[in-house]
Amino acid sequence: MKETKTRILTGTALLAAAIMFATVSTAEEQLSYTTLGQPESISAVLSKENNIVYLKQAIELLKSIDDIYVNIEKSLSDGKKLVVFVDPAHGKLENGAWEGEMTGRLSATGLPEEYYSIMLSRELFKTLSVNRFIEVRSTEDFMQVMKGRSNLYKNIPFVDTVRLAAEAGAFIIVSEHLNNISSIVKASGLMNIPGVHITTDRWGNRFLSYVKDIHRGFLTLYNKYDATDFSRRYALNLKEALVAQGMRANNWQMGAVPDDRFSYFVDFPISVIYESGFISNPDDEELLRDPEYQRRIVRGQYESLLETVREV
Repeated sequence: MKETKTRILTGTALLAAAIMFATVSTAEEQLSYTTLGQPESISAVLSKENNIVYLKQAIELLKSIDDIYVNIEKSLSDGKKLVVFVDPAHGKLENGAWEGEMTGRLSATGLPEEYYSIMLSRELFKTLSVNRFIEVRSTEDFMQVMKGRSNLYKNIPFVDTVRLAAEAGAFIIVSEHLNNISSIVKASGLMNIPGVHITTDRWGNRFLSYVKDIHRGFLTLYNKYDATDFSRRYALNLKEALVAQGMRANNWQMGAVPDDRFSYFVDFPISVIYESGFISNPDDEELLRDPEYQRRIVRGQYESLLETVREV
């Protein structure tokens, strides 16, 4: 009987100790993930979260955002830099082909989108690197491309871009893309010009078409779910800057387009995709070949970024 009582008491003591330890551990964990310093509205939401794992994730995300976006001026004066993460636009696939070739992202002259993305990204890297308060980051192979040391880089999913940008403490993700939408499919391939054309239907039958509508000009896709509003303001500032230079904004949302695909990546509220022209349009493609035109586009991207940072 004594032995049985001893076992029961021992078991009860162990259970009590386990409960006490768990209580202390949870209290310590919750203390280390405090919501102090957060706005009242955010603290109110977080206080309703009973799952410690989700609470940790939410507070870690908030802390990361605060570290990057709050008191930018003080961070810069303390020696920190604004990290701009450049997403590699498409790239080489496992089979060795450019994604632009495999997915129909071709110019009027048959060049893949990456051909122009590389040129614009190199100009962007050169422009950003002059500013001592800015650091440019990307994948290792695309960094070599932007520095002019290589012409090859691998395609990566955007989820990897977000992960790498988060690890780099990036302020913003940008990506140099070109548009290739075409109003028609010509018998000889994609084309984006007005006039009478021999076109094909989906079965390959040829017929004459009179095309009036064409796609031209730049546009910027910005994060529709950016609660800071920085992405939208940046896109609008960029549109204003490029139009002031005589460049043509595409008529889709007049050159600043909210994009909901960023909703999957709450880690990065500030993210934009530059679409600097329609390579499927011969006139746009000719402009994009001009190094001076490239410099003007990138200068607008750079100066509009600085302007938007100053605004906030």
